[in-house]
Amino acid sequence: MDLHHALLAWHDFYMVVAAASGTLLGAMFVVVSISSGFLSGERARLASFWMTPTVVNTSAIVIGCAVLLTPLLTWELLGGLLGCASLSGLLYPAIIGREIWRRRFDLDDRIWHGLVPPLAYAIMGAASVLTVVRHESSLSMLAAALLVLLAAAIRNAWDLIVFFVSRDRG
Repeated sequence: MDLHHALLAWHDFYMVVAAASGTLLGAMFVVVSISSGFLSGERARLASFWMTPTVVNTSAIVIGCAVLLTPLLTWELLGGLLGCASLSGLLYPAIIGREIWRRRFDLDDRIWHGLVPPLAYAIMGAASVLTVVRHESSLSMLAAALLVLLAAAIRNAWDLIVFFVSRDRG
């Protein structure tokens, strides 16, 4: 099947996921504004350790959805792009995840920051292989990867918002 026609069926899905991720990305800027009085010195470094991966993941979702809405994609190009995104997506969370497990943060943070995003990028990697061989299930697998990444981003952004809002400004 022609990729353009296969992706047309997913158009609304990618629009909704991109809009949700873009909104979440905007909320992260609000989190930084809310937390500006609390963030200084070591606290700012530690906070960016939690905020930056959430911003990176939501940005990856928005950019990925934008690419998927591009009419000039071929199966091979999409597979290559997904493969590159998956590899970079696996490397970055691996670095963050290693630090999270080393510091023995709470189990829910370890799972949602250290395990779930790499899982999403691994699913994306499998989708990239299936895309190169033009298997239509690759689009379903890619949708699953984006939803797993979005779920992690929602949880992690909410956790950050609650954390910063509940901090004593003094």
